[in-house]
Amino acid sequence: MTTSAESAESTERETRRLDTELVVRGLAETRTRASRMIDAGDVQVNGRIISRPGHKVSVSSDIEVRSLKRWVARSAEKLLAACERFDINYRGRIVLDIGASTGGFTEVALARGASRVIALDVGHGQLHPRIRGDHRVVVREGVNARSLTGEEFAAWDVDRIDDVVVDVSFISLTLIVPSLVALLGTGFRFVFLVKPQFEVGKGNLVDGIVRDLSLRRTAALDVCRAIEATGLVISGVAESAVDGEHGNREVIVYGDPANAANVGEWEQQLATMWEE
Repeated sequence: MTTSAESAESTERETRRLDTELVVRGLAETRTRASRMIDAGDVQVNGRIISRPGHKVSVSSDIEVRSLKRWVARSAEKLLAACERFDINYRGRIVLDIGASTGGFTEVALARGASRVIALDVGHGQLHPRIRGDHRVVVREGVNARSLTGEEFAAWDVDRIDDVVVDVSFISLTLIVPSLVALLGTGFRFVFLVKPQFEVGKGNLVDGIVRDLSLRRTAALDVCRAIEATGLVISGVAESAVDGEHGNREVIVYGDPANAANVGEWEQQLATMWEE
């Protein structure tokens, strides 16, 4: 007969991959989502941050996910901080969320009063069920923002777009913004997340990170100039309150056609950003 002590010892020895264990415990919907949480440094095992999804953990380990708060995705905290920094609300407004992914930006827009959010992503099946099921959300999956057309706009069943928020990976913002302006004009407010790691080229990354401060600043500056070259106006820039993948430092760019900043203003903000 197996004693309770032997049973406990057996459980202690049982191990699983960390990403699998997160799913088993209901801390993540899928292993893909679990891997993202782990990569982002959001998962602690017995008080220590673990950054490898394949790390073996005991099924009796103490596991904490720091990002499991109110929001469906860690990215929500980036837009939330931007809203607080620039005093943005979306009350009664129609918002286009490009790169919706799990729905972090969409959720913040809804929480701040958006009447409708078009959640657009090139991928499929990533949007959190809670966001997908919200009647205010129009889900547009498998759509490339670079090739938006009038026909696509018509499918959204809206007569205007008041705000655009963008959080995309593996593509430069400079390839997306011109398509947006061609479709929507320049009358919308925006929050764009600039990710230098996708602007500088792979050859300038060290372990996936833009470590060179001058490269990081130049990338952000070039993107901002490209944004204004389309006719959009920048009202302010700020360092993202939450680091990106692998700890990359990212930039929030905010624009309101009714409140343009002097070019020298935001250039100076970029020039002094990340000063220790």
